[in-house]
Amino acid sequence: MLQVADLTVRYGELLAVDEVDLSLQRDETLALLGRSGSGKTTVLRAIAGLVPIVSGTITLDGIDLGPIPPHQRGIGLVFQDFALFPHLDVGDNVGYGLRMQGAADADGRVEEALAMVGLEGLQRRRTDQLSGGQAQRVALARTLAPRPRLLLLDEPLGSLDPALRRTLAEELKALLDRTGVPAIIVTHDTEEAFALGDRVTVLVEGRAAATGPPAQIWNEPRTAEVARIVGHVGIMTATVADGIAVVDGFQVPISAPDGTATLLIRPGAATIGGPIAATVISSRYRGPDWVATVALGDGSIEVSSPEPVSGGEPIDIGIDPTGVTTLA
Repeated sequence: MLQVADLTVRYGELLAVDEVDLSLQRDETLALLGRSGSGKTTVLRAIAGLVPIVSGTITLDGIDLGPIPPHQRGIGLVFQDFALFPHLDVGDNVGYGLRMQGAADADGRVEEALAMVGLEGLQRRRTDQLSGGQAQRVALARTLAPRPRLLLLDEPLGSLDPALRRTLAEELKALLDRTGVPAIIVTHDTEEAFALGDRVTVLVEGRAAATGPPAQIWNEPRTAEVARIVGHVGIMTATVADGIAVVDGFQVPISAPDGTATLLIRPGAATIGGPIAATVISSRYRGPDWVATVALGDGSIEVSSPEPVSGGEPIDIGIDPTGVTTLA
């Protein structure tokens, strides 16, 4: 129902978004994942009509949004800081846009939106009496009240503490599933993107580097940059000769020409005990085991350990060849 094709956005000389393609189905949530400056918020703002585009098209239900002003696009936008009006109570915050538009059934739609987010009966609550989670839900209710065709959420959990973010990510996913409103969520947090997105698009320097279901993005990152963004370690350069890649004595057959190749050693592929001599960089507790970061080649890998090990300590490890992937 949403199609973004060859989207390009510039800020002066800065190329912020470079020929990005996106699509969104009905009842689907797409997560845009990337580092700061990758262009993900600019994509969101371009869809909303808040920044001009250099080239490309954005269509919603087959209609070109290019000539349509932001307030007529039928798109709801939730900002990171929620942008609630402190001088208005919950009900007036939720109904603000409706009343500005002169909606005759504003009161009923406010009640409907608050019920959707589980805040029935809080119309007269002041915004400074809300918890972080309640404030997020009020912002969502305000966006849902006009019954948008599409929801855009810019770092909706970014201003909350980590423990609350995890809880509210689950609530937000359930809410989006319940309402059936298609949504695009911008985040720099991999766990959040995987929890919320039916599909994930990874943006790298303004380009869409990978798109797919969370499991595919994790298991098949394709490039070293995508692998790093989603949280993989174990990325290193190998020397390749006659179809055999070698890193510090570890050998694995790969399909690559002679020269060098970039390898990803997946989590769990390395174990303590084996033919490879390595050196511990550091270790940290990650219940129920310790995790040792071990230098290998020009990179490092993580190995579970039943006890802490000291930095600089020699260690022997083994690597399962089936846990090794070649990256572009």
